[in-house]
Amino acid sequence: MPFFFGQMIVSIIIPCFNEERTIKKILNKIYLLKKIQKQIIVVDDGSTDTSKKIILEQKKKKKLK
Repeated sequence: MPFFFGQMIVSIIIPCFNEERTIKKILNKIYLLKKIQKQIIVVDDGSTDTSKKIILEQKKKKKLK
């Protein structure tokens, strides 16, 4: 697990396929976890809806990796 200034970082991996109705809500719930250092990794498996667009918008707003 990676370390950030001496603290452990939790890696959260979110698989995603056509999740335009839920992905923003899921990411917002994870962002609310303020007491832990975390990295969020979203793996989009070729969605045909607007999931990728939503993920990229969230990346710009909240520094999603």
